[in-house]
Amino acid sequence: MSSQLSVGDIKVAIRDRLFAAVTTWNRVEARPRSQTFDRALQAEVRDALWMVTKQWQMGEFRGSDAGSPVFAKVLLSTTRLTKYRPAGGAAQLLDSSTPLETKVERRPVPMKRQQRILSLDLRLVMARQWFALLANVANYRAAFEIAYPITRLDPTQSQNVDVCSHPEAYDTFQALAGRAMDGGALLEYLLADSSHHAYDGVAGIAASDYAAIDDRAQRFLAWAARFLAQPSSAQDDAWVPDHLDYQFAVSAPLPDGSEKVYVADDYSSGRLDWYSLDLDQSIAALDNVPGSTVTGLPPDVPFTAIPIPVSFSEWRTLVGGLSKITQPTSETLMPAQLTLPNCCSSNSRLFIPTTGSSFPALCPRVH
Repeated sequence: MSSQLSVGDIKVAIRDRLFAAVTTWNRVEARPRSQTFDRALQAEVRDALWMVTKQWQMGEFRGSDAGSPVFAKVLLSTTRLTKYRPAGGAAQLLDSSTPLETKVERRPVPMKRQQRILSLDLRLVMARQWFALLANVANYRAAFEIAYPITRLDPTQSQNVDVCSHPEAYDTFQALAGRAMDGGALLEYLLADSSHHAYDGVAGIAASDYAAIDDRAQRFLAWAARFLAQPSSAQDDAWVPDHLDYQFAVSAPLPDGSEKVYVADDYSSGRLDWYSLDLDQSIAALDNVPGSTVTGLPPDVPFTAIPIPVSFSEWRTLVGGLSKITQPTSETLMPAQLTLPNCCSSNSRLFIPTTGSSFPALCPRVH
């Protein structure tokens, strides 16, 4: 039987669908002949100039994105944030060990209300930290649990209704009463007066361990300050209740002695980024703060680099990745974040890698 199919008029056959047909396509695929796919995934381009000429040929340079730049010449000046002024407060030295987002968003943590303890979970964490510090001194756990106890609540007393009316809260207090230490009470006692000692009023503490316990108390206070970031006073709080947002200003010195002042009038928390602040040219400088002068600022650095085009989502991911890599502090708030929008080509965002800074820097001027 012949396998050939004779078609007299192909146009009529296609139009009237005289014969069944199966359409197939051939696709060119990479076929790596090694165990690794690194080179195959690189999507190497042998002639990058050809791609640029195709952009010109197809009229892409006339589009709103203005094509793809081949190189960029940048004059970059760098500095860092040194002053911080919360809403209604005075300017202060910006501590580089605390991230600016933490500095702005910190709020008082209520440990008591109407002589009733709050934040029981935090008090237990503090007690655990205190016992961990005392572990290599002596076993004084029982002594401190007696001196700073969690008392059992009497459900028949009307003043205990706020806790006893909630079964979960009441059960928690009942389970911990007589079995755990109130670490928050110890912290409050140490903060009340600098002459207070952790062993005051605690029975069974050997006098030979006083010095070691005083040392552990100082370490405990330092840990608590890191653990609970709270404003030192009402004037140090950036929260504005009437507006339900945070308001603050920061500044960075320039080599010529002037300052760049950045202001956030309506930061609502969640993500403190470059777009949360505006350059306020009406403020020449924040109030003078001792220690805010930065010496050894690098001069303007001209260099040529190849821009890397990225989409908006890729750009946000890239900036977030850079922040995570550099462990953001007050010095690393806007290293690349302010650089990128100034290096945009119309609708396209371009990342220009920079080198040469001796520290994570703010870029107040890009040319």
